[in-house]
Amino acid sequence: MAAAGDPAALYETHCAQCHRGGVPKAPHEVTFQMLGSDAILATMNSGVMQEQAAVLTAEQRQLLANHLGG
Repeated sequence: MAAAGDPAALYETHCAQCHRGGVPKAPHEVTFQMLGSDAILATMNSGVMQEQAAVLTAEQRQLLANHLGG
């Protein structure tokens, strides 16, 4: 299980399987820095990733967005 405050571990547990090519329509992880942390957070909070991100706390979503969006 991912450590609650470790964004890299959270990504590995909750995101990597799809965003490393496992789901063709999911943006690949290399595009996240182009999107930016605000867009990533918005996608998790109220966009297409809302259902998947529901298992994460608000703090975990923010940590992930900052980690991925640079």
